[in-house]
Amino acid sequence: MKTASEQELVDLVVGWVKENMLTNSSNDVEISGNTNLLESGLLDSFAFVELLLFIENCFGTKINLVDSDPEEFTVIKKLCRLALQNGAGRHADDLDREPDRTELLASHPEI
Repeated sequence: MKTASEQELVDLVVGWVKENMLTNSSNDVEISGNTNLLESGLLDSFAFVELLLFIENCFGTKINLVDSDPEEFTVIKKLCRLALQNGAGRHADDLDREPDRTELLASHPEI
């Protein structure tokens, strides 16, 4: 598993969002660690799931959002903290026990 600081992960996510944001979203939105990805209209639920998969693939970990408040993972900096917490001390055997994306979307209809 690769390790990164919170700021490195924030920078990586900001770059990904800039490359993958919805074409109908405003280019005037400043994207930073404090940006709410859904409220700003930068990502829809499908793009948000793609972002989660991007982070998981980069760092070889699963991000468990089932017990999280949406405010904890729709803001870039908070999502990065959660990703780093989920990746700390994880074993490969544990990765198979995470809920799938269908369960995540069903448990959080606001995303």
